[in-house]
Amino acid sequence: EFVLDHYCDNGQWTTRTKEVAMKLYEVGQTDEFVLYCSHYDQTLPDFEVYGTKIGRAPNHCFSALSDVPSGVISPDENTCINSVCVLQKKSGNDFITAFATTLNREINDAENPFLESLGIPKDKLNIICQGNANNGYVECALDQTGVPGSLYYNPSIMSIIYSKEEGFAINPSLLQRIAQSTVNYFKTLFGAEQQTAEATFVGVDNADKLYFFNEGGKKVQAVQQLVPGKGEVLVARYEGFETPVCAYITNAEVPPDTAPSVFDQERIVQCTVDDTTNTQRVEITSNPDAFWPALTGGLRVNSEER
Repeated sequence: EFVLDHYCDNGQWTTRTKEVAMKLYEVGQTDEFVLYCSHYDQTLPDFEVYGTKIGRAPNHCFSALSDVPSGVISPDENTCINSVCVLQKKSGNDFITAFATTLNREINDAENPFLESLGIPKDKLNIICQGNANNGYVECALDQTGVPGSLYYNPSIMSIIYSKEEGFAINPSLLQRIAQSTVNYFKTLFGAEQQTAEATFVGVDNADKLYFFNEGGKKVQAVQQLVPGKGEVLVARYEGFETPVCAYITNAEVPPDTAPSVFDQERIVQCTVDDTTNTQRVEITSNPDAFWPALTGGLRVNSEER
């Protein structure tokens, strides 16, 4: 069961964005890759062309939710799709790209089908994704539509993964491997001294923004999530970078709506450096949205860094 991006998985609240991000991570981790999941206006450079298929304000996707009391569901969540994930994965000497999102309307919704924005004819929406699911995902029959590439659909969480490039495929045989890899990753990211690995993995389930970078010997692992007792928290770990991330973020201008005040910046931004492993770890506990783009999708790794 789910409400917008919020997904109840065996009695535990998580997000559908996290579920589809883990699938893309599974696909990308076999080689160099970049995976970025965030709000669609940060991940889709031409998101305006999607219009009502996204259902952004002031034309919310569900008019009935406009009357829900403030604090129950944010108006910003009332969209026809949730966060969008973009994966760039090395394939030979090149990189191939795929994107994924979760839908808040049925894939064949008569009023506002998102897949129509990919060029798929409306009369094909009921038939192209009707095969047998393999580890949750159906490979849709794009050869019936004239649309190039590969499209996968998971009916249980209403997620889609699409790439127009040849050579992209989901490899379900990696599922068990990614589960253990994810536990180990989050254990490192949040610090085993804070809580057990199992508790750490549960704690990241409320993430709707994730960023992974693994290229040229450099690694970034970042998550923005709702942490019980702390609120929205951004944690990012940089490995192999010469750029002084800590110096940048601890001296960055604090947005005016960030609490506490600028004079308490040490309480807002915590950054540590481990010279033995050449890692820098950032934790931001107030207004992380203001810092997220620069620390993740806006990050540029120059040729000298590589």
